[in-house]
This record gives sequence, structure tokens and C-alpha cells, in this order.
Amino acid sequence: MICPRCHRTVRQNARFCPYCGTKIVQKPVQQSPPRRQQGWAQPQQPPMQQPRRQQGWTQPQQPPMQQPRRQQGWTQPQQPPMQQPRRQQGWTQPQGWGEKPQPQEEQKIPPNYKEVILKAYAKRKINDDKYDLTDLKEFKRKYSEFQEALSRGKIITEHEKIHIAFLFDRLHVKILRNLISADQVDEELASLLAKIDSLEHTLETLEDLPAEAEKLPNELELVEAELSGLFEATLDLKLVETEDGTYDLKEWTFSKYLKTLKIAHEKTIAFINLLKGMTNELGIDIDKSILAMEELDNYLQNVLIVEEMKLEDATEKFVKYMDNLPKIRKFVQHVAKKGLESNPNDLKLKMIKTETTKSLMKECIGKLQEAYERSKKMRKEEKDKKYVKSMKRIEPKTKKMIIKKEKDPLPQLDPLPELEELPELEPLQPFS
Repeated sequence: MICPRCHRTVRQNARFCPYCGTKIVQKPVQQSPPRRQQGWAQPQQPPMQQPRRQQGWTQPQQPPMQQPRRQQGWTQPQQPPMQQPRRQQGWTQPQGWGEKPQPQEEQKIPPNYKEVILKAYAKRKINDDKYDLTDLKEFKRKYSEFQEALSRGKIITEHEKIHIAFLFDRLHVKILRNLISADQVDEELASLLAKIDSLEHTLETLEDLPAEAEKLPNELELVEAELSGLFEATLDLKLVETEDGTYDLKEWTFSKYLKTLKIAHEKTIAFINLLKGMTNELGIDIDKSILAMEELDNYLQNVLIVEEMKLEDATEKFVKYMDNLPKIRKFVQHVAKKGLESNPNDLKLKMIKTETTKSLMKECIGKLQEAYERSKKMRKEEKDKKYVKSMKRIEPKTKKMIIKKEKDPLPQLDPLPELEELPELEPLQPFS
């Protein structure tokens, strides 16, 4: 092959010229048609018959041209008549009048670098277990940077402002909680910290809300199966005759029934707690039908504690639960649907934005700061006491040394006699 630019020979099938770098376009190779198999023969076509050549040259005959006939006189070419739009009777509404404007899609604003750095710092420090004074100093410095970013408008979206402010409040609570001593935590502060812990637990469980909502109907089916089995076992207790229908479950004959009762209670209380948590997170009021299940569970718990059951009371609680079972199923399906449709981030933001959450964080931080100042003051007093004790240990030694100096003074030496005249020295003799 030859390069089209430098006209040098290049190897076959090369894509670029090695001398000047020009891209070489390869011409497609005409491939011969594939050979036909032996079993099939191409149909023979009759040979084309060529016209016989006449002797000499003759001009080929052409058909005579037909010229259009001229009309007498000049006539204007016909044009299609113009169709004017018909006027509608009365007034018509202009196009687009009264239509609702379609909502425009919100443009996503890219986050500022300061916003990303502050959020990453807060998330990283919240996951730590231990904090010291250096962490508190760093927190104050980062919080001042956050306030400066807010004043300069570097954090634009309202969602990020609320989220980062809440992260800083959580971090402040954790740092102060680790720096104060245990004796400075009173009952009021302990209750506030417990509320903060429950709030953090709720925010963490919100991420798993869609998965839990999907499993909720299956959990109800398991609870129904356990309670129906327990109800049948309770009705079988009629075979054991008693005077007033009261059964002492401490006897060994009721050990299997007691075990079934315990399993049904554990699954029921777990389902009720899960349902209450989801309704609280979604902001849904709990249905009255759930109270029948909760009442039955409280009765089962009491039976497990006392280990004694009256058949009439147990039957009454079970019948009440069975009557409310269709409403319970309907309410559980409604909660599961709401949980699958909801967005965990929106629910978190909604919970953070509430006034109760803001007041709780503000009150807790104020109480923790007071406790930290008290513990700081106590540490300073303890340090001063240690210093005073160490100084008291040194003072007696110095006093004894002073007393010894006063008792045993150094002996006074006699003064040297004054020389009236210096003795005359003999002159040095030269070396011989």
C-alpha cells in the first residue's frame, strides 16, 4: 500500500502511516460471490438475440416530436380559488386562554464545596465513640464556618440548611455528653438525653421503612396463625374439668400449652411495636381495632406472670380479637401502602423541621452546657487542691533548713595581718 500523503510504501492492512501518522482508509475488497452447492443448478436463460448489422451506416430512426397545439388568442392560466377562513359567529376565546400553566421542572442546583465539606465532617464525627477537648475546639471552629457560609449564602437549598444544622446539633450533644462527669447528670437531663436517643433511633429506622412496610402483611399472617392455634388449644382445655373454670398452669400437664402461649405473646408484642413505630414515623393515627389485639396481648402477658388462667376471660378476649380481625387487616394494608409510597429522606426532613424536635435539641444543649461548666469548675478545684497539698508537703522542709542555719552558724575566721612592707627579692642570675 502507498500513503496518500507522503507516498511511501506501507505494510498491507495498516491503519496509520508509520512515517507521517496519516490515517489510511482501506478500500473495501470486492468479494467474489459464494460458490453454489453442487446439488442446485442455475436455471439457464435463453441467449440474447442481437440485431443483425445492416450493410453501411444508417441513422437510427427517432419518433417524431409532437408539438403542443397553439390555442387561438392568449388565455390566463387557471389558478385554484383562494379559500378564505369562515368567520365564526360571536366572540371566540383565544388559544391558550384560561389554561393552567404546566409546572416547570426544578433545576437541580449543584452543591457548594463548603456544604459538602461541612456535611462530611459532621457525619464522620457523629460515628465516633470518644471525644475530648480538641474535638470540642474543632467543633466550635467548624460551626463558626457553617454560620459564615449561611451568612454569605454559600448553602442555597433550604433542605441542606436544616439537615446540616441538625447534624451539628447532634454532634454538639454527643461531644458534651462525653465530656461531663456522671454525677452532673440529673433526672431532667437524663430524660432529655433519653428523648434524644429515641429520636436518633427513629431517624435510623426510617431508612428501612419501605422494606419493613413490604413485610408487614406477612408478619400479620404469622401472628394470626399463632393466635388461632393458641385459641384452639385454649378451647381444648375444657376437656380438663375444674370447679370454676380456672386452670393452674404450673402443673406439668400444661407445660406444652404454656410454651405455645409464650411464643404467641412474643410474636404479638413484636408486631404491635413494629406497627406503632411505623404509624408514628408516617404520622398516621392508630386504629381502634389494634386496641383489641393489644388488650389480648396484655392478658396473655398477665397469664404468663401469674401462671393461672380463667377460661371464660380468655375466651372473651379471643372473641373480641376475632371480631376486629378484618379491620386490623385493612388498617395494616393501608399502613403498608403508605410506607411503600413514602420517601425516607422526606420523612426525615419532616421530623427534623418540627418545632418539638428543635426545642428538644435546644433545651438539651443548654442543659449539657451548664453541666459541662459545673464539671469544668469541679476539675479546676480538684487540680487546685492537689497543688496546695503538694506545696504544703514542701514547706516544712524549707523551715527546718532555715532553723538549722540559725542554730549552727559557720565559725568566723581570723582576719589576715596587714603587710607593712613587701620583702625585697633578689635579682635573677643569668644562666652560665
